[in-house]
Amino acid sequence: MTQSESDRKYYLKHREKCIKKAQAYYAKNKEHCLALAKKWRERKKKHRESDRRYYQENKEIILAKSKIYRAKNLTELLQKTRFYNMKNRCGNRKAHNFKYYGGKGIKCLMTYEELKSIWERDNASKLKRPSIDRINPNGHYTFDNCRFVEHSENARRAVTKYARS
Repeated sequence: MTQSESDRKYYLKHREKCIKKAQAYYAKNKEHCLALAKKWRERKKKHRESDRRYYQENKEIILAKSKIYRAKNLTELLQKTRFYNMKNRCGNRKAHNFKYYGGKGIKCLMTYEELKSIWERDNASKLKRPSIDRINPNGHYTFDNCRFVEHSENARRAVTKYARS
């Protein structure tokens, strides 16, 4: 057991005693406690002002770097989200849409690297809302059976697909 865990257990067991002890300390050292709190607030205010000044002086550089960072990480985030959602709806019985995918026997037989190559092949980063689509709606999620299309197109295909069956 670590020191913090044992401290926590002691506190829970002797809560009233600890509170009284803290109150007695504060009453005895009120001036000192208030002085420390005031010093802390002033230090925090000074840091906030220096951060604000730094941001104003370097705003263009900061924004340019954050745009590059967001663009790079957004693509990766979108890819991972699509991949994990695909795995979830095929393999997790508790998923709300499992009955339409895993419940019908559809499996995810694709790796994350294959999904990334499909993303590049279909230029999914240029789509507004990229959505993974199975070309053969009764087939599994495989490299040859998947493509990225606009979400609206995929939703339209799903409506017509279910209307026919």
